[in-house]
Amino acid sequence: GAIGSGGGLSRSGYGDFSMNLNALWNPSSRGGYAWSRFLPALPQQPGQYDGFNYLGLGILALLAAALAVSVVQTVRRPRNTGAWWRRNWPLALACLLLSLFAVSNKIYYGTAGVELPLPQALLDLCGIFRASGRMFYLVAACLLLWAVSTLRGLKRPWAAVLLALFVAVQAADLSAVAAEKH
Repeated sequence: GAIGSGGGLSRSGYGDFSMNLNALWNPSSRGGYAWSRFLPALPQQPGQYDGFNYLGLGILALLAAALAVSVVQTVRRPRNTGAWWRRNWPLALACLLLSLFAVSNKIYYGTAGVELPLPQALLDLCGIFRASGRMFYLVAACLLLWAVSTLRGLKRPWAAVLLALFVAVQAADLSAVAAEKH
C-alpha cells in the first residue's frame, strides 16, 4: 500500500482488494483471460481481481485426492495424524491467519457478503498491505506441497500415475490462457 501516489505508509482499500471465498475455483480475473477451459468465471466484487487465486482444475483434483488419501490414512493410523499436527501446527496456524487476512473484513462469496466493522486504527494497519488477497499465495503453495507429499503415501506406481494425470488435467485446463498469452 505504500507504493504509488500518496505520502503515508497506509492506504485505504483494505477489504476492497481482498480474496473472494470462491477464488480457488473461480477463473475470473482482470484482463478478460479465459483461465479455465472447464470451469466458468463466477461473479465477484469489483476490486477482488487482486485476490485472484484460481488454482486450476488439476490442482483442485489433486487436493481432493490428497484429502481422500489423508482421511483413509487417518482412519488407519490416527497416531500419525496427531504427530503430523504436532510437527506442523505453527505452519497450519500461519496459513489460517494468512487466509483470514486475505479474505479481510469484507467477506464475500460471489457478490453476496458481509462487512465486519473494524476500528480505524486496525484498518490503517491493515492498509499497509491493502491488497490482502495476495496473502493467500503462500497458503496455496503450502496446500500444493501438502497434497503432493500426501500422495507419497501411496504405492509408487499409483502416486506417479495420479500426479501425471493431475498435471495433464492442469495443462488442459490452463491451455486456453497459455495460448492467449503466447
